[in-house]
Parts: sequence; C-alpha cells; structure tokens
Amino acid sequence: MLSWTTSTRNTFVHHLRGCAKGAESLKTTKKRLSPETLKLIRKRGPARASSNYQLTSKLAKLCREAIKDDLNERKAKALAEAAEAWLSIRNARRSFANFRPKMTALRRPDGTVTSSRRTMEKVIHDFYSDLFDSHAHLPPRHLPQDGYQG
Repeated sequence: MLSWTTSTRNTFVHHLRGCAKGAESLKTTKKRLSPETLKLIRKRGPARASSNYQLTSKLAKLCREAIKDDLNERKAKALAEAAEAWLSIRNARRSFANFRPKMTALRRPDGTVTSSRRTMEKVIHDFYSDLFDSHAHLPPRHLPQDGYQG
C-alpha cells in the first residue's frame, strides 16, 4: 500500500483535475488531408511491405500529388478566410511559408536511398566532416595596395 503525504496527494489531485479540464476543452483539429488522400497513404504501406516496387512507386506519386492538392486547397481556404475577416493576407501567407515539410529521404553516397532520420543525420554529419577535413588548398587572393577589395 502506498503511503501518500498530504502535499503529494494534493499535487496529484491538482494535476488530475488540470488534465480533466484540458480534456474537456479540447478543440477539434482541422483536417489537413482529405479522406481520399489518407486512403492512398494507407494503401501505400502494404504495397511497400509486399515489395511491389511498381505499385509502391505509382501509389507514392499519387500520394504526393494528392497531398500537394490538399495543401494548396487548405492554403487557398486560409487566405480566403483571412480576406473575408479583413485580416492580413501577408501574415496568412507567411504562416504557410514557415511550415515547410521536413526532409523524408536522402540519397547516400553509394546511391541507396534512406528514410531513417538517424541514418540521414549520420550521412549529413559524415559529409560535412569530410568537407571540413578536406585539404583542398586554394591560391591566395592578392589584395590591392590600398587594402580594399572592390
């Protein structure tokens, strides 16, 4: 049996009440992707698992196009809402520009493609380590006599 001190119990109860209050006031999230796009994404997983490269490639292309269309529709809707509400269209456009998709795949030096974040970080780290460790000597630039470069 646990022996709770009064302060520990009060802290725990306060935390639980805060969680319950937060759960009651949850807003519905805006769907960024349409149900059709989500179906395509769900179809892509089994195709990838079955090693059917042609189907995987076709579904991946369809997914990219559908995602692009959905995001363009969402952007147009957000800009229209900003215009109707007399809000700044520039700020609405900027909010979309600030949220660029993350890199999802990277080609290794041997030509294979990886989508593992840890592997991508290692490839990038190795690339820049080799770049900065390289000893390519460049000829010195001669500055004019006055010391200014023009």
